[in-house]
Formats: sequence, C-alpha cells, structure tokens
Amino acid sequence: MHVVVLVISRKGVVERWDRERTIWIKRSKTAPPWVSIRLIEGNSDKPVISDSPAILNLDCEDSYAPGIYQKTIYALASTLRSVPNATYFVRTNLSTHICWPRLLSYLQNLDPQYTGVGHASDSWVPGWGVVMSRRVAEVLVQQGGPGFPEFIADQPPDDVQIGRVLFKSGIYCTFKNNTILPSPGYFWDNTISITDNVGKICRDPEIVFVRLREAPLRYRLAIMRELDKRVPSPWASKRGLRPYQRLRLEQLKRLGNITSQ
Repeated sequence: MHVVVLVISRKGVVERWDRERTIWIKRSKTAPPWVSIRLIEGNSDKPVISDSPAILNLDCEDSYAPGIYQKTIYALASTLRSVPNATYFVRTNLSTHICWPRLLSYLQNLDPQYTGVGHASDSWVPGWGVVMSRRVAEVLVQQGGPGFPEFIADQPPDDVQIGRVLFKSGIYCTFKNNTILPSPGYFWDNTISITDNVGKICRDPEIVFVRLREAPLRYRLAIMRELDKRVPSPWASKRGLRPYQRLRLEQLKRLGNITSQ
C-alpha cells in the first residue's frame, strides 16, 4: 500500500499558512515510508517539484475558487503518473493533522473508494479529509479536468465540486438515503486544555484526522509530535465494519459500470 497526501498550500499570503506550511515540510521528512506528501501550490510555469521535495508547483491559478479545485485535479494527474504504486489519495489542508497509524489501519480495514471526514450529503466530503482510491482519483481527473465546466467554475467550493463530479459519475460518498457513518475527523476544541484534547483523540479509535485550526499556533508542532507519540493504533469503528463494507461494494459496482461504458 502507498498513500499520496495532497495538502492545499499557498506561500506568502497569510502568516499562519506560512508557519503551517513549514511544519508540513518538516513532517514530510519523517512521514512513514508508505506515505508521499505533496504540498500543492499554483502559479508555476509547469508542474514540477521544487524548493522542497514536498512542494508540487502547478500551472494554475492560486485562488480559492476555482484555484483549489484546479490544483487538486492537476496534482492528482501528476501524482497518478509519478507515483505509479499509489493505491490511495488523501486531500487535506495545512491546518489538519493525520494520525498515520490510524490512517494505515483505516485503509487496511475498509479499502475505501470515496470517503473521509463525514459528509454533508451523499455527494461530497469536507475538504480537510477526502480519501479516494486510485480508481476514483482517475475518474475525477477524467471527468472533471480541463475541458469540463467544473474546472473553471468559481462556485461551488472545491470539496463540493469534487463531490459533484463524482456524483455525476455515479459515485456517492455514502448511501443514497444519506445514512450517517461515523466521521474519522476531530475538531480541536479551544475551550478545553491541550492535554484534554489530546486525551480525547487518543481514547477515540475512530479519529484519523485532527483539524488544528483552533489549536495555539505556537504549540502546533509540539501537539503534532505528542499525537504522533501517543495516539495508538489501530483504527476501530463503534458501528462495526458492515456498513463500510456495504458502501464499498456499492461504490465498486458503480466504478465497474463506469469502466464498462
């Protein structure tokens, strides 16, 4: 198994983003061998890795919309070619921490196709933790890349747009009746202490992604290192695996229909 983690990034605009970007570059050097991290940034002449092996510069607008969506599509297309052994793709952002042992266990247990940190409907996953199989990533690039109206649209946001393209292709992130599956995401709670937040994350085996935007920036790297050290493996669901297995089978059936067309 190999996982490509694509991190929405932009340099020199917001101080917090620059500091988070530096943290991600540091973390890219210590990531597990089964993970490749790419910070995806726009406004480059051609899609090449530069500055740091973790930076993927892409020839597209570096804006909120359609820039983030375009960066996602170009980054997927680039890494589908350059990382041929990639089996999964995770799209996240600078303020999110990923618990590596739990991510590995989550993927091994579920073999997900299109899922992540919850879902607002059956059509899209919030952008700070989108998980796609290689086949779903290929469909997204093929059905939502340059030449398609979604690629240049300034509405809706990128995560909704990703979901719309896949939904149009018959790939839903949950069941058609919008059955709620537990989210592997956690929002940092700034009303409680760092110790209490870390304790809650450690005790809940479903948490894979931690949104750290509300965590004190001066302690951010220390928090990540503490989570790396203390969060146990493996991932586990309070609901059991059966709902996820049903969803996976439905998604694989739809992917098979796309392939046969």
